[in-house]
Amino acid sequence: AVTTLGYGTYQWQYQQTGIYDNGDSRNTPYGDSYTNGDIVACALDLDNNKIYWSKAGVWQASSDPTDGTNAVAITDPASGPKDGCYYPSVADWDDIAGGDIWEVNFGGCSSFTVSSGNADDNGYGNFEYDVPAGYYAICTKNLAEYG
Repeated sequence: AVTTLGYGTYQWQYQQTGIYDNGDSRNTPYGDSYTNGDIVACALDLDNNKIYWSKAGVWQASSDPTDGTNAVAITDPASGPKDGCYYPSVADWDDIAGGDIWEVNFGGCSSFTVSSGNADDNGYGNFEYDVPAGYYAICTKNLAEYG
């Protein structure tokens, strides 16, 4: 059995080749490929169960998180067999000696330079690219307000 991220019913991944995977819907074209040094962002709409990915500030598949255009539909985890939570993650498929290095920024990361300093509508976070209106950094202050 394959246990790769994105192969499960409640898993979604945007691969380096510009496709996304979810359960039985594998290799679905979605956008541009990405490589070392590229910045890939994810917007998760938990009110409408949708996900979006961008590369270098451009939302892929002509999607728009602010109006719901060309979203990838996701399954509400509350309807599944697990605990009703999402678990953001990144993975390395090829097992290269030494491994790949991923830097993940939920808005408060200071281990790398962000040149443009964009925050969410509440003023939280420090992102390279503009945060779509109505989307928020994952931080305790936003979680306290929005759950």
